[in-house]
Amino acid sequence: MRDRWRLGLVLGLVALAWAGVFFAPEVRERLDSSSLSALPRTLPGWTSVEGTPEWALPVDPHERASTRRTYQRERDTAWVSVALFTRQQEPEHRAAINLIYPEKNTVRIHRLPFSLSLNGSSDRLVGLPAMVIQRSQEQRLLVVYWYQMGHRTFGSEYAYRVALMRDILINRQAEMVLVRIATPLAAEESPERALAPFRQIAPAIYAAVKAALDR
Repeated sequence: MRDRWRLGLVLGLVALAWAGVFFAPEVRERLDSSSLSALPRTLPGWTSVEGTPEWALPVDPHERASTRRTYQRERDTAWVSVALFTRQQEPEHRAAINLIYPEKNTVRIHRLPFSLSLNGSSDRLVGLPAMVIQRSQEQRLLVVYWYQMGHRTFGSEYAYRVALMRDILINRQAEMVLVRIATPLAAEESPERALAPFRQIAPAIYAAVKAALDR
């Protein structure tokens, strides 16, 4: 009797889960692909041109839309990519982890601890992935990135995946924005020094993305 009761409970739960998936409303797209078409053309002390080198910030074929700009200030260069991904509930449309920064033809990839306030509040520091990419003895690259879902910012891959799953199941939304900022590293330059410009550029890019998502 007890085994039958347990079997009935399991079958009932399976039926409820199936019904929830079958009768749930479709996942909807809230963001327009044109909403991210404009990054700021100038930042205080910086000039910019359209485009970024693909070897530094690989293009993901699953991007619904993207905008890319190169910012220049004296000897500092920052490549910025902002890409919209939709239909993330479908595995074949999900953003590729191995295309966030260049992994092919690299000698070494080293992760740095890095955190800053994106919204200007000193009590809200966000830990962001900062990767040093060694492509050859002479060529190095520093990449910082984060995931943006509405007003929520994720530097952790695990936290982002959990939030995405929750959005799919509860809010029936499956879209996100991937923000990447890269800069070349000179042979003698320390990654810590190269991170300094990120503290100015990242909040400005965050504000622009947030404004676009609020439209």
